[in-house]
Amino acid sequence: MQRANPYDPEGIRRQHFATLIGGRYRMRTNYRIRRPEGTHDCLLLLTLAGLGLLRHPEGDTPLPPDTLALHTPGTPHDYATAPTPGLWDFAWVHFRPPETWPPLFRWPEASPGLHILPLAPFPPPFRRRIRALFVEAIRLTAKASPRGDALAMNLLENIFLRCTPEPTAPTPADAAFAERLRAHIHANLRADLSVEALARYCSLSPSRFAHRFTQAFGLPPRAYVERCRLERARRRIVAGECATVKAAAYTVGFLSPDLFARRFRSLHGIPPSALLPRNPSNEKANQRKTRRT
Repeated sequence: MQRANPYDPEGIRRQHFATLIGGRYRMRTNYRIRRPEGTHDCLLLLTLAGLGLLRHPEGDTPLPPDTLALHTPGTPHDYATAPTPGLWDFAWVHFRPPETWPPLFRWPEASPGLHILPLAPFPPPFRRRIRALFVEAIRLTAKASPRGDALAMNLLENIFLRCTPEPTAPTPADAAFAERLRAHIHANLRADLSVEALARYCSLSPSRFAHRFTQAFGLPPRAYVERCRLERARRRIVAGECATVKAAAYTVGFLSPDLFARRFRSLHGIPPSALLPRNPSNEKANQRKTRRT
């Protein structure tokens, strides 16, 4: 299992891992991580001591001790050690959430896709319990084994279940909004499905649309659309409807086959070429690509 360089802002994109990785850092004022496009997994931070700082379109949000911060897939990352006191001791974990988890990501939003939950209002025993669960999850990720990953994911789910309030039933208007958008997206995967285009379709401002969309689907619009495209591509490849990676990419709205292949592997864990029907032309194409790389 290959681990990412934690000081490389793009390192998380290139890593190969089964489910999750985690760690604990004690960083001084020169520490800052920026990933403008976020990642295809979730990032969960917990401040243990000192002070962190999150930068986002709505402003800066401090991360004092016992504060959780969750970046959902596709949400930009920009976090750093606060200038004062100049030390940030924090735990972190990157994880790929199962499809049943997004309803648990209902903490208050600092900006679309960025959720902050201060634990200070909770009793000290509760805060200690959350810390213990987080630290144990990180310890298990260091084992780099399927069993360790499964146990760590169990502990993370425990954190979300303890910290997320009971869901409220969606209003008929919210349900209609979600169903209308879901049908529109799945029927137009080759079309422009940017935040701006979807906001126009719903007659909302982009910021208001992104906020409402994330509340309804549990993912930012870009991350949800990309996941739909990649899942449709997987089904088409498995069904034998696409003979090449390029064809699969174009049929679901990707303009770059290389980008499509990277995103596909990030989500599904295997390259799309591995699912193509085995025939002589495909074998020769794969051999030529191997020689070039």
